[in-house]
Amino acid sequence: MRLALAALVFALLPAAAPAQELGRLFFTPEQRAILDMRRKARLPDKPSAPSAAAPVTRLDGYVKRSHGPSTIWINGESLGESAAEAPRIDTARPDGGGV
Repeated sequence: MRLALAALVFALLPAAAPAQELGRLFFTPEQRAILDMRRKARLPDKPSAPSAAAPVTRLDGYVKRSHGPSTIWINGESLGESAAEAPRIDTARPDGGGV
């Protein structure tokens, strides 16, 4: 009986505590005004360095045969899996299964 009463008191104790006010969570009014100004002016947070246009590589398909060579289609061209230009494609899944 004492144990049950003690458990009840401890269960109700947090409900009796006054709620604390969270206050300002993220930004001061000055920081908020700066963010709003940058958003209206469409200024990035950090200036980005000009990037060189990287060549686009598109994988169009992959056929893995049980017997015979596999074929990879990259940027609309077929390559044999053993070709020097062909990328290495890992067909193993992280969970140990295969594709």
